[in-house]
Amino acid sequence: MNARGFIIWNKFRPGLKTLETHFRRRQMGLPGIHAGAGTFVVKIALAIFLLSSCSNVKYLEKDETLYTRTWFSVKGITRIKNKPLKVYELYLVGGVKTNRPFLFLPRMNLYIYNHWKPSGNWGPRHYFHRVFGKPPVLLEDVNPDFRLKVMEQRIAEMGHFDSKIELSLKYFGKNNKKVRAKYHVFFKPAYTYRNFEFIKKDTRVDSIINSSMAKTLIKSGNDYWLKEMKEERERLNLILQNQGYYFFNPNYLLFNADTTIGNKQVDLTMVIKDKITENAYNKYYIRNIGIFVRSDKESLKDAVPNDSVFLDNLKYKSIENPFRPKIITQTVSLKPGEHYSLTDHENTLRYLQGMGAFKSANISFNLVDSSNQLDAQISLVPLKPVQTSLEVNFATKSNDFLGPSAEVSIGHMNVLRGAERLILSLDGGFEWQKRSRKREYELGLNSYEIGTQLKLIVPRFMLPFNVKNESHRYVPKPCRALALGHLNG
Repeated sequence: MNARGFIIWNKFRPGLKTLETHFRRRQMGLPGIHAGAGTFVVKIALAIFLLSSCSNVKYLEKDETLYTRTWFSVKGITRIKNKPLKVYELYLVGGVKTNRPFLFLPRMNLYIYNHWKPSGNWGPRHYFHRVFGKPPVLLEDVNPDFRLKVMEQRIAEMGHFDSKIELSLKYFGKNNKKVRAKYHVFFKPAYTYRNFEFIKKDTRVDSIINSSMAKTLIKSGNDYWLKEMKEERERLNLILQNQGYYFFNPNYLLFNADTTIGNKQVDLTMVIKDKITENAYNKYYIRNIGIFVRSDKESLKDAVPNDSVFLDNLKYKSIENPFRPKIITQTVSLKPGEHYSLTDHENTLRYLQGMGAFKSANISFNLVDSSNQLDAQISLVPLKPVQTSLEVNFATKSNDFLGPSAEVSIGHMNVLRGAERLILSLDGGFEWQKRSRKREYELGLNSYEIGTQLKLIVPRFMLPFNVKNESHRYVPKPCRALALGHLNG
């Protein structure tokens, strides 16, 4: 018996004593103690005892060590701004999901992996081993030393340049085949921004960037943080691309930090890199927009329609015409003749994908030769019109009822050629009342329920008047439903 088995034996000895007292009282003609409780405790005790006595480290190779746990010790000489967020950033690097035990149970996923290996590639045992078994997490795979170096880089990116992290490994178990790691994080005050300035280079985007500096994310007195600089670059890139600068990239903005001014302060400057593509300084406009609805059938995957329709200044082509053209063209936020906008680009994609009628949706842009114009092509692949689903559940309730339930549904994803979804579902369930030791019930109680629902989902507002400047950021999904049900209890 190992040490864990001895501990569990002592923990469950009262259960064995209870069972022994029960039989003695029965022999003396006295009312006995409820036998079920004692028997249950004994079964649990024996099961845990047997599982705990089985070693998992004996399956390791001679040079392998089982990694069991990661600990963090965080200390600081002063109050640290955003400390929980910074510690979480470090935990994402150092934290490892291991074969941890659950309460007094052994490492069950590792136990199943080692002791329940299947003999073949199919069958219940193979499925149980594949789903619930987990291979051992080894020290050499975790590589705590490498993680330590990454965490030291991360803590420097947060402005704590003179802070440090130490690693200690504790080996234990038989033949020291188990190990756990502990990272000691010692925070010192972070460097803070004293000044932040954008240096102009007489480019066409200078005025746009300079006018947006009043809303910068980098404020004087904030902690130096590389993450904040990346967010600032993304903010400026969004502003520029929304004004037509399609080829501008956030990586074109460069930060320079001067940490030599003393008192743990930083003077930060931002410039546009010298060698970038000339297209980044050009403002682009949308010339043409084409919409191509492909077929979901494999035989028509590469087919090209001969005819097209011009609607709302958009060129619409479709295979088999599954949708009314107006339904698709009104979702496009991009407009011919207007400058390119990243927000309109993303809103169009988000709306088309949120309609629930397409397997895929993408937008590509082609540069018109020797001009500042773009041609946009929207490509759509619809879902198969008929979709089915089956859901099975088993539930227990606080009133001691339990039982299975199921729901089957069939739906048409484009019933009125406007991406409307008509779904017919049938659900049913049966439940009965189990015996309870805490409450007295009339045994034999049971009930069943059966119902059906017809639901129509339309991905747009159904109003008797037109709505101007309707937002395309989110897809409205008004629903009309008719339901019938019967409960017998």
